[in-house]
Amino acid sequence: MEYLAVDSPLHRLNPLTKLIGLAAIFGMGMLFSSPIILAALSGVLFILFRAAKATAVFKLYLRWLFWGGALLLALQILFSHNGPELLRLIPEDIPLFGWLGVINRDSLAAGLTMVARMAVFGFALPLLLVTTQVRDLMVVLVDKLKFPYQYALMFITSLRFIPSLFAEIENILQAQRTRAFELKTKNPVKQVKAYLPLILPLVLISLKKAQRLAVAMETRGFGQGKRTYLNRPRFSGDDLAVSAGCCGGLLLMIILRASGVLS
Repeated sequence: MEYLAVDSPLHRLNPLTKLIGLAAIFGMGMLFSSPIILAALSGVLFILFRAAKATAVFKLYLRWLFWGGALLLALQILFSHNGPELLRLIPEDIPLFGWLGVINRDSLAAGLTMVARMAVFGFALPLLLVTTQVRDLMVVLVDKLKFPYQYALMFITSLRFIPSLFAEIENILQAQRTRAFELKTKNPVKQVKAYLPLILPLVLISLKKAQRLAVAMETRGFGQGKRTYLNRPRFSGDDLAVSAGCCGGLLLMIILRASGVLS
């Protein structure tokens, strides 16, 4: 979720506009329960990723969401049996497995809805982060939306630590592999045990990063007075048009949902 320094229409938008768009997408994701509509929202997000020249990021998250969604859908089908029976994989007279080995219509629809909604939420936030610099997002949260600076900093810092944490995990894995430490095995218990030695160096590295961050904040006079900013993002006519379009689109979707045209 690191910022991509490229020139695109989404990069040029004001961070406040992107937050309004994010809120509109989240609202639509919560508003609808149709997997088709939610999948269409994911398609819109893919188009936005292409416009932002961040297709590689979309593919990365698509792979993660695919496996997470497959697991979620499988659990929903196995342990929820609502609605008419669509398909039976195991005979009903077999104890326990006969109850598990059936796919019901309502359970399948609910599982597909959860997966599609997870995809909408899972793609929307990374799109904001790869097209918006952290400092600009901080200015908008504190200066425009009047978030307390301490909470905004905590939120932004947590977002910034996530990619660096994954990078440190990869570095530790590479270091362990150079020492002929076997991490891949077919035995799941041994695989879990193989990853246990990674916890200690990861915790120590995280504590050192937190200590350096605290020192940097103190040297910059954190909490010693009113916050000032060198640069403030400007709200242009394009931002106004996009923000109005997002709000209008959300309002239209609410009206269509309330009238029963869309579900």
